[in-house]
Formats: sequence, C-alpha cells, structure tokens
Amino acid sequence: MIVLVLNKMKVTLIKVGICIILIQLFACNLSKTVVKSSIPVTFSQLLTNNKMEERIYKVYPDTSLKIYFKRPLTIAKKDLLPAIVWIHGGGWVSGKANSFFSHASYFATRGAVSFSIEYHLIKGNYSIDNCIADCQNAIRYIRANAAELNVDPARIAVIGDSAGGHLAACTGILNSIDSKDDNAAISGRANALVLFNPGLDLSVSEWIKVVTGSEAFKNKSKAENIKPTPQQIEKAKQVSPVFNVHPNQPPTLVMHGLDDKVILPEQSIRFTDKMKKAGNSCKLILLPATRHAFVVANYTASEKVVVNAIVEADKFLTELKFLRGKPTLIVSSPLAWSSR
Repeated sequence: MIVLVLNKMKVTLIKVGICIILIQLFACNLSKTVVKSSIPVTFSQLLTNNKMEERIYKVYPDTSLKIYFKRPLTIAKKDLLPAIVWIHGGGWVSGKANSFFSHASYFATRGAVSFSIEYHLIKGNYSIDNCIADCQNAIRYIRANAAELNVDPARIAVIGDSAGGHLAACTGILNSIDSKDDNAAISGRANALVLFNPGLDLSVSEWIKVVTGSEAFKNKSKAENIKPTPQQIEKAKQVSPVFNVHPNQPPTLVMHGLDDKVILPEQSIRFTDKMKKAGNSCKLILLPATRHAFVVANYTASEKVVVNAIVEADKFLTELKFLRGKPTLIVSSPLAWSSR
C-alpha cells in the first residue's frame, strides 16, 4: 500500500515538473511569439477586409497624425509580435495611408502587428524634413507603446513605395531628425527595410525640386528647370539614403522595375552596391518589364505582379525570423482588377 502511494506521488511530481518546464519555456519565448496562418488568402479578400484600428501618434498645432494598425486574430494579451510598417508614396506631396491597408492586413494574417502611417506632405511650411521626422516618430511611437500594441520592439520592419520607399529607408539609414518635444531616448530606427522603387538620391536633377521648397511644385516646368545652389545640393545629399550608408545598418530588400521612368533603377543598384561595400545585408531584385509603383493595387501593375512583390517581402522577412512558414497570399480568381 505504501509503495503504491509513493508511486502515485512520483507520477504526480513528474507531471508537475513537466508542467513547470512547459510554463518556463513559454515564458522564455513570450517576447518572440509568432502567430501564423497557413490558410491561403487572396487580394480580393484583403480589399474587402482591411479595416484598421487607429491611434494619434503625433500632435501638431494645426493637425494630428494617425497610425493605423491591425493585429492577428489569434493573439494573447501579452504576446509580443513583429511589427510591419507600411509608408505610402505620392512624391511627398500626395497619397494616403489607406492605400496600403490591404497590404498591412495580409501581414496581420502572417502573424505580425501591421501598420500604415500618415505623415506630413510637402506644402505650406512643411518640408522633406517633416516627412522624414514624422516617419521616424511613428516608429518611435510603436516602440514606446510596444507592450500595449503587442509589438516586439526589436523586430520592427518598415516597408515603403516610391517616396514612401525613400522615407522607409530614412528610418533605417538616416540619423533621427528630432524636435524639442521628441523623446530621443527611444529609437525611431527600423530593424529591417523593404524598399519598393525607392527614391534614394534626391540630388539628381529631377528630384532636387523636393528639397528646394514647396513653391517648386506649383509649376512643374519651372521646377524641372531649377538650377540648384551648392547649399541645396548639400541639403539633398543629407536627406538621400545613398549618401548616408554606413556599417551596421538594417538588413534590406530593394525591388525595382526595369521599366521605371519615374525613379530610375540605377538608384537602387548604386544604393545596394554601397550597402554591400559597407558590410550590410542588402538584396536587390530587378523586375523586367515592370513600371513604377508596381506594389500599389490597381495602378500600374497586374494583380500577379503586386502579389509577387508582397510575397518576396514575406520571404525576406521570414529569412530574418520576423515571420514563420510560407507566404499564403495568392492571386484572386476572378482577378481583383484587370491586368495592366
């Protein structure tokens, strides 16, 4: 009888021990939690299911800037997941955060807390510096509120298209542009970058107008004929990622269409070369017969091209351990929009 009781106690203790080990393992890995889904999702589904939560991340005297986000459906209160932040394009003078709500929604299905952000457009008293500072402040806001947003502050990837590609690059390549009310103790730097047809050199003739001031945009022909001063050229270099490459910058994926006439692919080629020479991880994918803004839905590219671009970003982030498993995004049937 005594032996039987002792054996039962031994079994119970073993079970308790196993439970304790499992709890400890869970606690150790909590900050690296990854939620993933293996269910295929189409772009049509994303276009109709892209509602986002929103927060104000920066207040100015004349406006407030919002950050929009979506969390995975299956998420525990204390889970800390990778963050994937989208920045829209529009030549720094137009565009809206909702253009990437569907893209962000996809990465929420892949286990990330996904964001799309507003930033000041160049007009009135707002300059390229404000665009850059806003995006850096959005990353800073996410990191400052990481626990509440279910974000792992060490796994923030920033993705941008065109002007948004420039701004995304700035969050990983440029030093912070801080104002007196910014908390410089919290980093606004990305941990990984995905850049779609990015503007990386604003000192070239067709983009120097961005740095010369907002008045230059009021007359396109005049803007194209502006002769920049040495000071303006120096300013353009200060806000151009290609001139600010140093060692120990975030791993980066750059994708550029070879038929891009808006931002020439040579910018991405030159940037990638500099990143590699500095010892940084930088992968370049050049897409044949592909025009500018190929990741934007229903714009210059077919749904297949858009889906492939997002899948490449997914694979890259999976290699970095931000995501797990294989990409699940597929082309819609019927197509979400007509081929272009």
